[in-house]
Amino acid sequence: MSGGPVLNEEGLVIGIHGKGDKQEGIDTGRKLGIPIQFFLKPETAKGNQSNPTDANTYYSQGVAFSEQGDYHGALANFDQAIKLDPNYAEAYFGRGNTYDKLEEKQKAIADYTQAIQLNPKDAEACETRASIYLVLGEKQKAIADFTQVIKLKPNHAQSYSQRGDAYSIFFQDNQKAIADYTQAIQIDPKTAYYYSRRGDAYSKLGEKQKAIADYTQAIQIQPQDIVAYWDRGKAYLRFGENQKAIADYTQAIQIEPKYYAYINRAYAYSYLGENQKASADYAQALKLEPKDALEYKNRGDIFSYLGEKQKAIADYTQAIKLDPNSFEWYETRGNTYSELGEQQKAIADYTQAIKLAPKFYSVAFSAYYKRGIAYSELGKKEKAIQDFQKAIANETQAIQNPYAKVTAYSKRGLVYSYLGEKQKAIADYNQAIKLDPTYSWVYYDRGVAYSDLGEKQKAIEDFQKAAELFKEELNQQWYQKSLNKMNELQ
Repeated sequence: MSGGPVLNEEGLVIGIHGKGDKQEGIDTGRKLGIPIQFFLKPETAKGNQSNPTDANTYYSQGVAFSEQGDYHGALANFDQAIKLDPNYAEAYFGRGNTYDKLEEKQKAIADYTQAIQLNPKDAEACETRASIYLVLGEKQKAIADFTQVIKLKPNHAQSYSQRGDAYSIFFQDNQKAIADYTQAIQIDPKTAYYYSRRGDAYSKLGEKQKAIADYTQAIQIQPQDIVAYWDRGKAYLRFGENQKAIADYTQAIQIEPKYYAYINRAYAYSYLGENQKASADYAQALKLEPKDALEYKNRGDIFSYLGEKQKAIADYTQAIKLDPNSFEWYETRGNTYSELGEQQKAIADYTQAIKLAPKFYSVAFSAYYKRGIAYSELGKKEKAIQDFQKAIANETQAIQNPYAKVTAYSKRGLVYSYLGEKQKAIADYNQAIKLDPTYSWVYYDRGVAYSDLGEKQKAIEDFQKAAELFKEELNQQWYQKSLNKMNELQ
């Protein structure tokens, strides 16, 4: 039991238990003792055990070293404990924990596996090994371990919740996740986290009322928990109820003015077209987290939309200073320079984006395509054609990849359209839509191509479909642009 004595083989007190030996009726056999010297004289706890000869003492010293953050010292003691007693399950578990802290995951798994073989009822070792399997991407092994934990602890709500998290996050199997969260709630109906997680799963399945009900229950259980307000606000955003989302984020800010509450409220204001308020929230968020490159980029996008291009460039430049290896920041700043007619600066940024982009086909497409447009604007047709050809080659190669086909057809169509080859563009857009009938951007781009060809009715139908999809995606800016295009043709 916690606080009880640890005895050596001669019956002498050598330490104090750090935690209990049992977990809800399951004997772990774990004696997490701290050497008695650690309490009597902490500064002599390390390396002053007069050459202990029993495994328990080495094990207890290993725990003490680990508690003090001396992981290599802990390993040395756990090694000795295992050498003296190769069947010492808890020593393997302790050494596994230490390897985990040192980020040596495979060694940690090996030790947890040995601990489980020596003590098959060790639920904690199964649980910990499952968590590491998830980190390593071995999802099926993780589920198997979580399932074993549930068998060992069938009335332990957290075990169901952990498996639910694995199903939801790593398998996107929200139905199974909901079943596990529901079981956790039945066992422990007073833990807000389980309702929030089930709410997330319902939200991903589009079950609005059930999601909101769960988030609301989480808030009732913990009314000062800002995360529950964030989650419900996120659900309101997903379902287009932006004012309710803003109310939840505002409540979260009143409880505790955290960075993410301002960021999420900024998103909500942005969806409503209230860009000044969005910009103010980004400013407040950046005061709290001044080194977040992404949010400088996001605020730059707001400034750009408001027509404040120089402020946008200043924010993109700050993002580049904070994260100089991100090709996206250069490309975005290049877009703004291009809009200002500063094509040389745009070309410089696109060139840097191409250098930094990962070396596979689809990623660098946008920079090649946009640099081609910039060269074209400067009258450098040969260089423009070279970039357009590279962009087409990239996407032609990408079409061979089943995971990239949709965007590849879409992007290649964009280049053909710019080059005036509208029928080729439409053929590519048709292929993209055939593969993914919910791809909003392709309908918009095909609408532009049909409009350029004078096929008004087909263009109107595409812009209408694009507007519907953008609205579902909460993309207020492009929803409005699609409506504007449709109205211009009617």
